[in-house]
Amino acid sequence: MISGPFSTKYKPKFSGHETFPLRYPWIPKITEKLNGNNTDFEKTKYLLEADNGIVEFGIGRNMVKSIEHWAKVTGILDQSSEGKKLSEFGKSVFKNYDPYLENHSSIWLLHWQLGSNSELTTWYYIFNYLNSISFTKEQIIMEMMQLSKDLNWNFSSENTIKRDVDVFIRCYTHLKDKKNNYNEESFESPLSELGIIKHSSVKNSYDLILGNKKFLDPKVIAYSVFDYGYRLNQMIIPLDKICSDYGSPGRVFKIDENSMISILSDIKQHSNGLLNYSETAGHKQIILEVASHKELIKNIYQK
Repeated sequence: MISGPFSTKYKPKFSGHETFPLRYPWIPKITEKLNGNNTDFEKTKYLLEADNGIVEFGIGRNMVKSIEHWAKVTGILDQSSEGKKLSEFGKSVFKNYDPYLENHSSIWLLHWQLGSNSELTTWYYIFNYLNSISFTKEQIIMEMMQLSKDLNWNFSSENTIKRDVDVFIRCYTHLKDKKNNYNEESFESPLSELGIIKHSSVKNSYDLILGNKKFLDPKVIAYSVFDYGYRLNQMIIPLDKICSDYGSPGRVFKIDENSMISILSDIKQHSNGLLNYSETAGHKQIILEVASHKELIKNIYQK
């Protein structure tokens, strides 16, 4: 029996992106449009709706819908009946520190927002449930279809799931042309910079890259540990949960247990004293102390 967030009551989501992967300009564009207008709800209420979005962003109707989707699922957009505005996460990262998405840590934060979001079925499945290191699109589609059947989810067509898996792959890998070469268009999404998924030596297969990530700042991991504990409403978190639980930093960042424990043992230093490592009677755990999302984001971008 499958455990974790996926259950018979789970509502799968395989759409919203209009088949467009997250693109480099979109986060800066929406940050710019909402920046400074967070209290003027009349200006932002219809910003991403059909014709208004086409005028504001100079793109097609489906792409406007896609921008709104990515802004929501990455957690940078808050939406209510009053209007749309930058979330606290969006303001903290993209208004205050990285408005043009130039910092590698910002891309890792976006990955954390996506990979730990159980509402995004394909993302959550591949980063949290998939047991194999290598996979093909066909394998993921087949497993999703079987999962839908086993858990009696509202039926999603094979084509809908296929499109979602295609978008996932385009987000995290560099595309090749017909001659099997990379070009400028290969670098379609900022998430492809992370190198967490790569083309396998086996044709039409992909590899999840496990282990320590060379360009993943431990300060980002410190943020994700706090965010993970915050979602669970736990101030003391055992290391084994941080390493291997569904939606945990270990699973989402695909870091092996030994590497993660090595990072977590120095988390006081990485978090500027906001988080603490504790080992009592053989129990290894992280204490969240008095940290906050805003403070830990500030810690990431401080030189």
